[in-house]
Amino acid sequence: MNNEYLSYKIKAYLELNNSSSIDITDETNLTLMDHGDGPEISIWNINLSQPTQEQLDSDSNLQKARSLYSSSMYVRNRLINYPQLGEQFDMLYHELATSGSLSISGSWFQSIKNVKDSYPKP
Repeated sequence: MNNEYLSYKIKAYLELNNSSSIDITDETNLTLMDHGDGPEISIWNINLSQPTQEQLDSDSNLQKARSLYSSSMYVRNRLINYPQLGEQFDMLYHELATSGSLSISGSWFQSIKNVKDSYPKP
């Protein structure tokens, strides 16, 4: 996991140091800059020592960063693959109009289940 995933390494570092509540999307706390050879920390206004490259690349930090990355990927994949809300409402309407109730064999449930099965929680 190279510095392309620096934000995940930083999130892991913060979580492992009990500082996960810090908003790293706030540029007054943290700013990453890319000078052509990958991103690096340019602003670190967090009440915790700025991590060294060795700390970011430690086994425990990389393991946590991979877990965070996996978690974010399943959420992203689900969001992209769920039917649009209008389509979901249409599926629900037609099932209720046809059968009078919702069931696990209906189109809405099956479409949602297919996405959840395709992209399970890590």
